[in-house]
Amino acid sequence: MNGAEVITEIEQAGGKIWIEGDRLKFRDTPARLAPAIREHKAALLALLKDKTGIVMPPSPLRCSLSQI
Repeated sequence: MNGAEVITEIEQAGGKIWIEGDRLKFRDTPARLAPAIREHKAALLALLKDKTGIVMPPSPLRCSLSQI
């Protein structure tokens, strides 16, 4: 499996993967893909940066609804 295949697997499973700052972020990703994400982290970062052309800065506001 390569980086592009990892992204495809995540999206087909209904998950999302994106870049925030210099970090990969993902949601609703099958646990079985965690080793592939770790293995292909550099390729995923490069692919996602090329795909969007934008790297989101880290979010300064991090809170849960219970904190509001």
